[in-house]
Amino acid sequence: MRFKNFEIKNESRNRRNGFSHDSTLLFNGVEIGKASVHWYNRTWEDYRYKTSMLKVVDEEIEYSKNQIRKQVFHDWKRLNDARKLTLHSYFRTAQLGGYTGQDLIDLKLAIKSGEGEPDPILNSMKAFLLMGDLMNDKKEDTAQAVKYKERIVFATMRSKIPNWEPPSDWGRLNDTEKLERLTKLQTL
Repeated sequence: MRFKNFEIKNESRNRRNGFSHDSTLLFNGVEIGKASVHWYNRTWEDYRYKTSMLKVVDEEIEYSKNQIRKQVFHDWKRLNDARKLTLHSYFRTAQLGGYTGQDLIDLKLAIKSGEGEPDPILNSMKAFLLMGDLMNDKKEDTAQAVKYKERIVFATMRSKIPNWEPPSDWGRLNDTEKLERLTKLQTL
């Protein structure tokens, strides 16, 4: 994901008890943070890597706030509400090596809202599904359309999510319901 001069590189690794999503936060190509989130079965994220990206940005925000507290507010023994507000205000405008605290806050908001670059693999899946619709001569039966879309969607999901399996009720659905579900994916 890219946002302003920030880039977050993500990767997925299989683990003995599931898989993990690893995110590396870069600013102008220089690594400034890393985070990893472990999953046992599947994720419930809005989109892939969201949790690990939020974690790496949150850790960088906390690290920066701690550094500011040590350097600027070193005489504070405890943080009360007023001091937290003062620290946060100072953090927002502090220069942190080419970026400000507000830039990190904006990055976090972009991750939460799903802004940034779209996933190229999902975009490719949508393009292939659209090509199939365009090449369809409208006389093709529902079973053929389901078979085509199912092959593309399932292959994409297997490449994106380790140990992915089709929905548990997939085999019990009729072709019309399957086609309806597969077609909804094109609008994501």
